[in-house]
Amino acid sequence: MRRIRDIVIGALCIGLLAGCTTSTGSGPLTCNLTTSPSGLGDVDISVTYSASGTGDGSISSLTYATNAGNVVVNNPTLPFNQQIQLSGGTQAMISANGKVTNGSLQIGYQATSGGGNANQSDSCQQST
Repeated sequence: MRRIRDIVIGALCIGLLAGCTTSTGSGPLTCNLTTSPSGLGDVDISVTYSASGTGDGSISSLTYATNAGNVVVNNPTLPFNQQIQLSGGTQAMISANGKVTNGSLQIGYQATSGGGNANQSDSCQQST
């Protein structure tokens, strides 16, 4: 009789332990976004840089090219848009670092010159 009681108690303990589950979820996805240089040559370029997010996506650092060098914007408000002129062979390029758990992030540029256009973008997304 005592053996049956020990078996029942043991089975109950195993059942209680097996019934407990912990879900940690996937956590935030780290996004390192970048575009290729525009490659339009040594010409004047009109550029619109942009960054956007959906859900809980946020960008901690965004960098874009200007005639004076790279500009870094920490924690930019999304959506982000910046229109500038580039000259002297400076090429358009944008990059960003951010995180998203349930949503998306996207960066990009649209560049135009007298002789051509260049559009580049990069994005990341995650759903939970």
